[in-house]
Amino acid sequence: MGRAVVDLEDLIKVKKHKWYLSSSGYAMTRLNRKEQMFLHRLIVKPAEKTLVDHIDGDTLNNKRANLRECTHQQNIMNQKTRIDNTSGCTGVNFCKVKCRWRARIHVDGRDKHLGYFESLTEAEGARKAAEIHYFGEFRRKNK
Repeated sequence: MGRAVVDLEDLIKVKKHKWYLSSSGYAMTRLNRKEQMFLHRLIVKPAEKTLVDHIDGDTLNNKRANLRECTHQQNIMNQKTRIDNTSGCTGVNFCKVKCRWRARIHVDGRDKHLGYFESLTEAEGARKAAEIHYFGEFRRKNK
């Protein structure tokens, strides 16, 4: 089991609680019998409908420089690659019918087709360029 990391300035308020690792991999505490709170939300104190994104994808790195407020859509842009992914790159898969690699990206609730490519490397490049264009600072950088 990992350990959560916080900035020194947040240590006093964090030490007031007993923390445990949630099933989703986040540091969590109980405020009372019915209320729970994630460590990253205690530190950032976001607006009610706002999420907190771990920039580097490490759910236990709760240093302020690694946390940012975001919308649900922005948070999805920084998702980890799924464990059932066969290409190793989100948005890239092999199309058996065309015998080529297909690249796509999900933007504004719709899939955008980026093309078919001879190699996995070309498809990954197209996907990465699209992430930079559409996702900007919210794209996942450590793939």
